[in-house]
Amino acid sequence: EILTDAEGQFDIALPDGGDYSLIPHFDDAVTNGVTTFDLVIITRHILGVQTFDSPYKYIAADANNSGSVTTLDMVYIRRCILLIDDAYPNNSSWRFVDSDYIFPEPQNPWSSVFPEFINYNNLGIDQLDADFVAVKIGDVNGSAIPNFNTPSEDRSELPPMDIRVESTSSGGGNPIITYDFYFPESMVGSQFSLALAQGIDLIEMIPIQVEESHFGFTQLEQGLLHFSWNEQSAKHNPELPMFSLVVDSSRDFENHSFGLRLLSSPLTSEAYDESGQVYIPQFIWDQASQSSNYLYQNRPNPFDEQTSISFLLGKETAVQLIIFDIDGQVVKQFEGLYPQGENEIILGLKKPGVYYYTLKCQNFSATRKMIKIQ
Repeated sequence: EILTDAEGQFDIALPDGGDYSLIPHFDDAVTNGVTTFDLVIITRHILGVQTFDSPYKYIAADANNSGSVTTLDMVYIRRCILLIDDAYPNNSSWRFVDSDYIFPEPQNPWSSVFPEFINYNNLGIDQLDADFVAVKIGDVNGSAIPNFNTPSEDRSELPPMDIRVESTSSGGGNPIITYDFYFPESMVGSQFSLALAQGIDLIEMIPIQVEESHFGFTQLEQGLLHFSWNEQSAKHNPELPMFSLVVDSSRDFENHSFGLRLLSSPLTSEAYDESGQVYIPQFIWDQASQSSNYLYQNRPNPFDEQTSISFLLGKETAVQLIIFDIDGQVVKQFEGLYPQGENEIILGLKKPGVYYYTLKCQNFSATRKMIKIQ
């Protein structure tokens, strides 16, 4: 076994007349070149919007080495992006294909076994054309840095994309702060890492238009939370929060933005639009005055005939409870003056599906997701 130089060059001295197999292998740096933008590209391929134009992209997208590209590959790639896993199942970080090989079916590179080695029988002369195409698994757009001599990408010219963050606080010396994150309509994917300030503890992550699988909690003890999301078949609603974070603070921040910080690592902070333009996300903060209100998750959830929505009010106040369908259309609305303390509204819905409910009152707004199954 030998190691190539930084340019991938190698020289092996071998006795004449022998039979040899040249087998390249590298299984390190699983996230080199792998970002949520690759998941955007894979999604477009799976949906038939823009299919892959190279057999090597198919191989790169097949994270679990199953001989096909499915949403399960996206699950495994996202888990590596979120630092949950450090390897793909049944696959290495890099694959190497004999550069002389011509795929019989470029749109199905698994129709025949592609060569990942070169055999030499009765070696008698120098072989100067032993070359392979290196495929970084998970990196569909070819952004991996193959060696340390490759200059890193200049991100200073990337345009910003605003993520609006609304926050409310229960007030007092140890307030409960709720952060609601709104993504712009043009965004089709994003990834970033969040740092929780000292004295901030995450109580709850409320997935509204995202899934819990879009978050990585492996470094939460170090105050880090990782996020990777891309749109699937349905567009997100920019008028609803994508998700909410509820935190417990050991001190009352004068500005809630001090409690969370958007980082550029471990995950590279990126956002993407439909055209493939890459942006640097930035938070735009909207801090409401202190409140002691809270919206609970409906019970049961999912539900069949009826479900109960409870909410806590710090004082008697006028309340709006609005029920939206997945397209953002209002299907029900409740209004009234509700007393201080815990309140409950029982409702039923006709059609099965995913719904959102938003509670609005003075200086407070919160949204959660619920599912009707029949």
